[in-house]
Amino acid sequence: MDDIWLSQSKDTEYWPDAVGYANYVKDNRNDSYLRFYVGQSKEVRRRIPCHLSNILKGKSDTLHYYICSRGGGHRSSSFIQLWRLPPSPYNDKLSSENWYGLLHNILEMVFCRAFQSLSSRVLETFFGPPETGSYANVGLNVAPPLLQSAVVDDFRKIQFTIDISQSQDLEVRQWISVRQAQKPQWKNTLRHARQSGAVLDYIGALQDALKGTADLVQIDSFAEGGEDIKSLHDLDYLFKDGEIESGKLLKEVVPFTRPLGSPSARIGFILDYGELRGDSSHGDAGLKLPWGFKETGFTPRNSLIWTFNLRQPSTVDIDVLHKLQASPWKELLTKVHRKLIQGSALKVVFLCGTNARELTLAGVDSYQKFGLKLATHNYEIYLETRGEGQHRLYAYCPELPWTLAIGDWATAQRIDTIIKFATTLTKTEGIYRNVFERCGAIVHILRQAQYEAKTGVRMTTDTLDVNLKAWMYYKGFINDEDIRKVEQAAGCLTRGLLMLLHIFPRSPYPNNAVPQTATGNYRKRDHDVAFQPEQFQEVKSIFDKVQQAKQARLSISSGGGTNQLSSHALNQSPTSEDGEVKYVERMEPTRENLAISPTSKGDNQVVSIQAVVAVYEGPAN
Repeated sequence: MDDIWLSQSKDTEYWPDAVGYANYVKDNRNDSYLRFYVGQSKEVRRRIPCHLSNILKGKSDTLHYYICSRGGGHRSSSFIQLWRLPPSPYNDKLSSENWYGLLHNILEMVFCRAFQSLSSRVLETFFGPPETGSYANVGLNVAPPLLQSAVVDDFRKIQFTIDISQSQDLEVRQWISVRQAQKPQWKNTLRHARQSGAVLDYIGALQDALKGTADLVQIDSFAEGGEDIKSLHDLDYLFKDGEIESGKLLKEVVPFTRPLGSPSARIGFILDYGELRGDSSHGDAGLKLPWGFKETGFTPRNSLIWTFNLRQPSTVDIDVLHKLQASPWKELLTKVHRKLIQGSALKVVFLCGTNARELTLAGVDSYQKFGLKLATHNYEIYLETRGEGQHRLYAYCPELPWTLAIGDWATAQRIDTIIKFATTLTKTEGIYRNVFERCGAIVHILRQAQYEAKTGVRMTTDTLDVNLKAWMYYKGFINDEDIRKVEQAAGCLTRGLLMLLHIFPRSPYPNNAVPQTATGNYRKRDHDVAFQPEQFQEVKSIFDKVQQAKQARLSISSGGGTNQLSSHALNQSPTSEDGEVKYVERMEPTRENLAISPTSKGDNQVVSIQAVVAVYEGPAN
């Protein structure tokens, strides 16, 4: 396996977007220790950095991550490419996507058999017993890839749990109890949701957090400066000098990946892992960022984004990564980070991972650590004193980059909250609110709708997923009875949730500027959902009553006035409609959204909902 990895690591070509891969885990205390995880992705250069980030964070919410985290520093995790597919023989996009999906699932299943990364029961079900002996039963894949993107019912979940309990590996069996212990955290998700509707005083929260400092912090200074800052082109000497020094250290030329954005921006992000591509001097076109940055409104004009090691993700061995972070390579990176930040107007810098935090703070001459509390979320921030009343904040946010595939609502809401804080403090304009929690909920609803269309098994108020329930809380549905009313009015809960996606207030993009996706044109889907007008209006009536109750609660909590909201609201291109301020929200542009249009079927007028990728603007609260 190491020979394959070494051979692929020397390949100068980037992996294509859609490939299959294997992650093999070794332990230097046991030469025979080898565990496999097989996966696939349509955007592998985003997916693998996500895996690496979660592994280095020591996450344990999946069996794959848990086994990697148990090594105590003795385990290495390496990724190799297993397959890539030729161009589709079909001309239309839908047929091509189905063709790719089918082949990917079949190939992943075959490689799960080759590496025995699934349980013995699953492998015997699909492939029969092995010719000799038995299957290893120590793999890190829990469910067969044929269930890709499907909603797994409770019976199958129980069966997969039984499979894990019969593994030959003690640590694999232990993950069951670890996962069970994590379930009480779901209650915290609802607690976050209940309190997320409160209007936050971001400036006051920062002042409370900094009470322990003797420095006089001028809050207004975080929104100043940047007019006389040089461009990235003028700072390119930093990276050229760094490349020369790295060549001397590593005995080979290591090209640095330049930051994307503007040094005159007031918000910056340093990523542990993430793909950055494109020439930011040409605006948004051609930029390649981890999901969520462009979707939230960060552009080459209002942000500066780079990776901690100034390199692109590749076929990475974590053991090699640790070697690259050792001195003097680490000292070189720290020096480049320090000079880049000092030559910029950055006032709030997000440290998106332990590597970013360690390397960056090592170059800060004087800083103090504080705890920032926003609603129910606690954050780790660092205040750098720069002299003459000038300060810079560093916010530790290991949750970024975030992925729709595995993200929970509480984490998404936590990211949204700290971004609101930063954009309020720096008065950064053009940022769309609640993108992460909004998109996570939309994707979950659409997947549930697809699952119900295939299986006929419906979600109910009693079986509502905790993340969707948190989202409903956030939208004002604080009582199960209100959710049940939506379920009864729509005929089923999922249909009611789809209706709510259309009922939420919408606002146009500023200057009618619809963002483009990394994949080009918006993708259309082949399924329509027809809503009966009577049901639709009844659900809307329920929503209106819930919103009235929510506004009444907010009015009471803010003392009956609206000044608190207006004084600390984000600069999010508000539009006024009948005296009500609404903020533009948008959905991730590579996922489905629902566009509403009236059609006629026979004598009955119905509302046809066609799933298309489009802009989604939600309510102000």
